[in-house]
Amino acid sequence: MRLIPIYTWNKGIRNFDVRRRQFIKQPWAQGVILLVCVVIAMILANLPFTSHAYHSFLETTLTINAASPDGSINLFFPRGMTVEKFINDILMVIFFFTVGLEIRREAWVLRNTDDAATGKACAEFINLNVDQGFYSIFFRKAPWDVSRWPCVSFNYRFKQPGCALNLSMLVNDAMTIVEWTNKNIEGGYFAPSVVGVSEPYALQDDAWHETSFDLRDMLLKTRFTNGLPPTGLIAAELSTWATAVNGHGYVNPKDARLYIDNFTIYSNKGKNPAFTWSATADDGGYAVVFDQKPDTVPAEKVTHTEAKASFPNTAPGTWFLHVRSCSKANAWSPAAHKKITIEP
Repeated sequence: MRLIPIYTWNKGIRNFDVRRRQFIKQPWAQGVILLVCVVIAMILANLPFTSHAYHSFLETTLTINAASPDGSINLFFPRGMTVEKFINDILMVIFFFTVGLEIRREAWVLRNTDDAATGKACAEFINLNVDQGFYSIFFRKAPWDVSRWPCVSFNYRFKQPGCALNLSMLVNDAMTIVEWTNKNIEGGYFAPSVVGVSEPYALQDDAWHETSFDLRDMLLKTRFTNGLPPTGLIAAELSTWATAVNGHGYVNPKDARLYIDNFTIYSNKGKNPAFTWSATADDGGYAVVFDQKPDTVPAEKVTHTEAKASFPNTAPGTWFLHVRSCSKANAWSPAAHKKITIEP
């Protein structure tokens, strides 16, 4: 007979416990456990030698009986409650309540009417995850054709520094990463999926900025250098996704606030560009010029009374929008410039 040393036995138990704890801490662990339970239940419900016992167990009556020794009190509660009804009416309520708490714990998505890059409101994302800093928000879950609509653009403002986020999506069902706030760790989980970089990296200085990138161009330069696949390019589930910095895991601070405005998926082939810009109560009008010169300064003459302008049937090429605002006291602002490209 071979004896197992106590040290080896204890070491095996400890390693199992460590792996168990690591598994439980993973954000997907509960989903895996739930899926395993579903598979087991389906097997038990359909195997010939277990199905009868399975269904009999679900139909078992559950009740609480309160009875006095003399029989004057004999209460049953609840009446007609079976194991199946208990699961559907009570345990499922607890399950969805717990899921709601978990969603609330990860992030809040709010409509903020006190601030915006342009217009009167923006989306506000608040990180609530204390343990891991996992700060993930969907911009768009529905699929779209990248060949037709290759460009993504939005305005953003980080309330505080310290966030580490990728822009993540699925392209033809493969994870695709655009680096947004910082470079991913070499050899890390996300590194093989990176197709491009948001240049410059997102600024976290409590001011509004713009992110824009051409996803189709990034894919052609990295993943599809020999041309587009016959099935085309279908993207979906565009979101922020927490990433690691210096190998130390997710670092997004609790209560981190990110504001998003003017999220757009578009094509550079559109010939009818339209613009909006931020306005203040003191604005009396705007001088607007749309030309192909990068540094034009509009003359001090009001051409638009609203904070928007459109230019239909614009020819292909590189164009610049130049805007100055005039206050009600007739004071003119410096010129702001916006570059766009219209492809043939």
